[in-house]
Amino acid sequence: PGVGTNMILWVQIGAFQSNNITFSYEAPSISSVSSSSTQGFTITISGSNFGVDSNQVTVTINDNPCDQVSIITPHLVVTCVAPSGAGANFPVIISVANQNGQSTFSYLSPTISSVSTL
Repeated sequence: PGVGTNMILWVQIGAFQSNNITFSYEAPSISSVSSSSTQGFTITISGSNFGVDSNQVTVTINDNPCDQVSIITPHLVVTCVAPSGAGANFPVIISVANQNGQSTFSYLSPTISSVSTL
């Protein structure tokens, strides 16, 4: 497993080196995204090809960055703190070493916990 695009590979045996070939790892892919309240709490993103270094991972929701990106399970699970907001079906993009995966994200609907009269 690895991350990145346009990686150069060659084989060297003693003084002999093969020709270079260029390859790219598969882009990240999102299989599920948990929801968050409108106040923005930690969300979990599951999928594949997320890498092992959280410094190479960014997450945005509707072009707004998530904070505190952490890799929980290498290549498979990432968490971050969603920005505050409201609404549904916003694009969520995970970027890993200049490759992107995309899905949708929805904030939880507000709930009424009590009603009082004036």
